[in-house]
Amino acid sequence: MSQAKLRDQLVREFKSYWSSSLPTTIDMGGERQRKTIKDSALLIDKLGLQVKLNIIDWFIAFILRDYRRIFSPSDEAGQLDNLSTRFAWFNRILKQFQHQQDLSNIWPIHWNIKSQLLAKFNDYTSQDIQIVLKNSNLNVDSLIEAIRITKDFESQMQKKLNLHFNDQGGFKSISLVYQNVFHVYISHQDKSLADLFTKFSDSSSHQFVEESSTASVLESSSELFLNYRQILSQCATLTNGKPIVDLSKLYSKWLKIYANDILKAQLIHGINSRRSLDSKVNYNEIKISGLIINTADYCLSTAIQLEEKLKEYVYIPFKGDISFEKEGEIFNSIISNCLQRCLHNFELGIETPLNDMSRIQWSQLGNSKKKSNNITSVSNPSQYVIDLSQCILNLSSNVTKSIDQRKYYRSFLDKAVSLSVALLTRNIVKSRPLSSLGVEQLLLDLQSFRQAFLDSMESPRETGSTTSAYARHVNRALIPLETLLKVVLAPSVPAEAFVQSYTTLIADSSSQNFQKVLEMKGLPKKDQSQIHEIFRAVTATESQSEKQSNSFLTELDMDPPNRPLIPVPTINNKSEGDNCSPADYNNNPNKADSKNISPAVPMFSDFKNFFLRK
Repeated sequence: MSQAKLRDQLVREFKSYWSSSLPTTIDMGGERQRKTIKDSALLIDKLGLQVKLNIIDWFIAFILRDYRRIFSPSDEAGQLDNLSTRFAWFNRILKQFQHQQDLSNIWPIHWNIKSQLLAKFNDYTSQDIQIVLKNSNLNVDSLIEAIRITKDFESQMQKKLNLHFNDQGGFKSISLVYQNVFHVYISHQDKSLADLFTKFSDSSSHQFVEESSTASVLESSSELFLNYRQILSQCATLTNGKPIVDLSKLYSKWLKIYANDILKAQLIHGINSRRSLDSKVNYNEIKISGLIINTADYCLSTAIQLEEKLKEYVYIPFKGDISFEKEGEIFNSIISNCLQRCLHNFELGIETPLNDMSRIQWSQLGNSKKKSNNITSVSNPSQYVIDLSQCILNLSSNVTKSIDQRKYYRSFLDKAVSLSVALLTRNIVKSRPLSSLGVEQLLLDLQSFRQAFLDSMESPRETGSTTSAYARHVNRALIPLETLLKVVLAPSVPAEAFVQSYTTLIADSSSQNFQKVLEMKGLPKKDQSQIHEIFRAVTATESQSEKQSNSFLTELDMDPPNRPLIPVPTINNKSEGDNCSPADYNNNPNKADSKNISPAVPMFSDFKNFFLRK
């Protein structure tokens, strides 16, 4: 018999047997019949791959012949609420097949009939469900229940058949069909979050009053992320595909709304709150700013954790589509705005002692011809700096009580130091010329000023490295002003020694900068000409490597304006863009020096920035 005839005969016998009623009998037609069919399967396996595949395809189609008729998408049995009946039907078919295989062992193991039977069932079921979903008015509860039933079935099949469903190219999952309608779930969560934000808005006018004295963050922020966590926990049981990315975009949307509509609204509440008539400082604004800083920082750090959790759940190809970087920029800008408000109040708070300082006639100190009670020596700090130190400690204490994260308080102090130095320098420049005794008094006053800021950082929560770094910042901020005063204090006679003091301490060759020092000393014009000649001669003979064309004096404005150095910050409901985090000053000084903490706030790490002419 030829191979072709043998093949046709075996196929006919095989189909005839399975089309008869014999397989449904208890003994499947008897031992002899079972052996004949088993031998036929072995022979078919030898006739080539295509013959085997044709037999398998025919058998699977035969077994599932009634499935699509019974569960037609146009009939009631084929609807989503009968999904469990579909899977129960297949379980019976699979159980019957397993019974036959256990009894007869007809099918060779390597044919993987059960897996291929499941694969075809999944294809049919996916096609049917897709039609049902397209033609039905789906609600979120029906969708969740359908996915749950489908996932349970797939879990059963994984255990029974020792296989793994993988939406990314493994054994094809029926659950994939729900991806196209998952927008129903996302829309439902969007509405739920909208309702939550309505609650936030309704309670926002009362929330601060209740929370400001006890809570360090707004309760609404923790409630928001609790809802986020609950939604994600449920969503992760339903899918690990693109809907997770869609959910992250929904989170992004409401994080922006929370920042703009809730946090900024609270900030406006602080701005408009009543302040004490006895003080220019709005302490309530400082308190609310601290609350907003804490809440924004909580949102910032929790959003980072949320991003990591989303990426943990989603399939690898989608991980790069999940990011809360832009939302982080918004929260950073809010923190910057709040810090600027604290600094604005700080400037208002030290205004009175600085005004007292400006009324002192620094040029007349030590001049016994003017007043009989004029001081003749320096022994104690001036009263203005005593008052200034007390204001610094009081204002810093109010800020540190309001801010949880020390990095933000450190950022505030860093800028408060430089702001205060700038204001002191402005007063000193306006008070020129300075007498020698006046300069000595100012140098002594600066020691009290330095100590006040050092005391502002002292806290059990601070480490030695933190306080040391802060102390270095305070010293660096004061060096230019102290250097200027020391040069002014140097005797102008002999002129050569004075010029040498300047070139040693200031170390630049600029005649314009040298002239500023002469103005601070108040030297007569005739004496200035002689000293300038000596200065030009000295700087001309120095080697090129020793000379500098400018120094911190280059940017010193000898006619500084009286406007506040910290403008009143505005509240913008749009993201301010790529802002540097206020904490970056401590974490990355180079980055902090090159970028503004807030669009309206100049960096205070550089002395010269306060004296640029506008």
